[in-house]
Amino acid sequence: MMSSNEKLKTDHPSFLTMDPTMVTIFVGPEKKPHTVHMDLLTHYSDYFRAMFKGSFKEAEERKTSMEDVQDSLFGYFLDWLYHQTLPCPLSDCTLHPRPTRTINPGTKLSRAKKLDLVTRLYALGDQYEIPNLRRDAIDHIFYYYDRLEVVPDYRSVILAYDNLPEDSPLCQLLIDRYCRNGYRASVHDYGEDKELNKDGKLRSDLPYAFLLGMMIKGLGTIAHLVEGNERKTGDVCDYHEHADDEERKKCKEEREARTMPTRIKTIETATEVQAPTVNVPTPTPTRTQPSIRRWISKIPRF
Repeated sequence: MMSSNEKLKTDHPSFLTMDPTMVTIFVGPEKKPHTVHMDLLTHYSDYFRAMFKGSFKEAEERKTSMEDVQDSLFGYFLDWLYHQTLPCPLSDCTLHPRPTRTINPGTKLSRAKKLDLVTRLYALGDQYEIPNLRRDAIDHIFYYYDRLEVVPDYRSVILAYDNLPEDSPLCQLLIDRYCRNGYRASVHDYGEDKELNKDGKLRSDLPYAFLLGMMIKGLGTIAHLVEGNERKTGDVCDYHEHADDEERKKCKEEREARTMPTRIKTIETATEVQAPTVNVPTPTPTRTQPSIRRWISKIPRF
């Protein structure tokens, strides 16, 4: 769960009422200057709110630095800050529950690289206490794996664990996807991008915390299946850091309301498209419970 001081913002500041005061942030090793509306930045980030509206020298000088953040990543953060958009790893972003908040112009990148970007943005939201950014990023990552029914490649796992605490909801999501969808070394030793995965050699770089977490989760899943229960389905709210059950219930209701057919407008094409309302695939009938031996065979061997 997010800290008691962190709260999701349900509104977005209006330029009609926003204070025009700007702050300067020097980004990356080159310290490239970026000017940002202080009210917008402090609205979403507890970190910057304390910095620019507290008794620190930054509040007086109205400037700070983020040398550990790449300039290009900061640009995507500004896109989110001002427009509430993120790069969408899905090829068909209408599959996302919030299609109007997923398209980002200028992101002509591979699916794997978009996923890396969103992971880095999640880590940025964790480091600078921006719960709304974390929420949007984890939604993108969850629905990417959920819609395509794939598991993370090694690069994605290493990237997340290198930039986040081991108990991060995103790290738990990666463990859960492996334990739910199974493992095939022929695929996951390479992933989508063989060049980036260096012929499967990244397996030896997988974090110990990830391997241990997957083992514990996997054993629990096996016990669950042995008892004759059906495999649990994923719920994005498991990774939302909700304060209590009431907030979780409200989030689920809002999410279900958003998935109703609606007209959407993509920023990238600037053309309106009708969200699909027909030809919805018929849900696959529940299959007979697979044998436990088949399920165990999917557990990774290192």
